[in-house]
Amino acid sequence: MIVHVENQEIDIFSGALVKDALLKYSKTEYHEVLNGTKQTVDKWGNRVETDGELSENQKLFIKPIPGEKS
Repeated sequence: MIVHVENQEIDIFSGALVKDALLKYSKTEYHEVLNGTKQTVDKWGNRVETDGELSENQKLFIKPIPGEKS
């Protein structure tokens, strides 16, 4: 299935989790999300947890957490 991370198309297996897409996109960004300096949000700006399941054509963005230094 296809998902998008920061407008980059990621081809990933069906049933994948947010963390799988983040790891395929960037291990550095994934670790920043895990460390709490950044967060993953959907196209509406809602926070998405790393253990959330993905759906076809889902769009994810990696944003700094307000008040945190990145």
